[in-house]
Amino acid sequence: MKEICPAQVAYFNSSEVLSPTEYHQSIFLFVIEFGYLFVVMVVAASVNILVMIAILRIPMLRRNKNNILVLNLIIMDLCTTLGSMPFALADLFWTGYFICHQLLCRVHGFFALLGCFGNFSAIVLISIYRCINIVTGTKFTIQKKHLIIMIAIGWLCACLVTMPSISGLTSSPAYTLGTHHCTPSWGDSCAFYTICIAIMYLGTIPTLIICYALIQVEVTRSADRVGKYMNESCRADSPMDDSNNGRKLTVDERNRDFTETKGNDKMTSAIPTISETMQSRGGGICRRGRFKSKRTPPRRIKRTDRKVALAAMLLILTTTVCWTPYFIVHSCRLKIDPTHAQQVFAMWVAYTNAALDPIIYTILNTKIRRAVLQQLHLSPRCC
Repeated sequence: MKEICPAQVAYFNSSEVLSPTEYHQSIFLFVIEFGYLFVVMVVAASVNILVMIAILRIPMLRRNKNNILVLNLIIMDLCTTLGSMPFALADLFWTGYFICHQLLCRVHGFFALLGCFGNFSAIVLISIYRCINIVTGTKFTIQKKHLIIMIAIGWLCACLVTMPSISGLTSSPAYTLGTHHCTPSWGDSCAFYTICIAIMYLGTIPTLIICYALIQVEVTRSADRVGKYMNESCRADSPMDDSNNGRKLTVDERNRDFTETKGNDKMTSAIPTISETMQSRGGGICRRGRFKSKRTPPRRIKRTDRKVALAAMLLILTTTVCWTPYFIVHSCRLKIDPTHAQQVFAMWVAYTNAALDPIIYTILNTKIRRAVLQQLHLSPRCC
């Protein structure tokens, strides 16, 4: 351990704290700990920045309202990536340097908490927006001013949890050797953080589940409506049976019979024939239950909506799985004594969430994926 200040030496000489050499008895384990955090930090920073640049650079992506909320999520992830990970990485080499720089410890603790609680709020905002956009359809349209209000509320909720610790209203951030970062002493403000975590889990997760359950129901209903419309179109475009001989009429025969029954050349000239109507519809023809049209295929619309639901469910799953070990390790209600390996695992898995969020959106969003690949010169210009 490199000694920086007397407070650092006193911290490690206390009977309650093990020395850094006892935490890193094996160089192999130290390399794994350092390598994993370094890779996660580089991947999280690179992917988040690439997605942000792609959305801001391309007008079509920039005008998409959902992508504005995605940018908000990226900013929250960058708070964790750039405001917390580098300091934890440095603590692996200069163990306990936070003790000598209390202001730096406060800044690090602020970004760590903001990235944690802000990530949950950002995902909830995306879920609510997608739910309103898909379920209500054209009945209600979310404008940009609504998005600004939603984002402001999300940041306000995250700051309401973060600022009491920074301002001294609750326990201030203190250095934790096991996780190599600064975090408030949850035991000194147990009631406050218990309420915050309860609201976060009991408020956000049910909201996310309800939102995407409604989306799934609406997608199923839309698929049923599209299927019914396709079947009616097929029956309307199918040749009509001739009552005299039981055979099916051709398109030309139907046009001829239709015009002959009118008996008025002026009227029939103003009425389009069936073939002309079909051509004006974009060439829609039903063959063996297939509907061919120049419009966006219903299956593609259905697949896009399902991708939206899948992306959100993955975000819910990854956020919950990644941050839950962190809350368990720091819990003031559970009587546990985590080892160094358990504390590092909980913190590193929480950091991994910052890399998974943009990867999920990049993989499941075709336009963002093409824009990112185009920036890397791996794909032709997409937009």
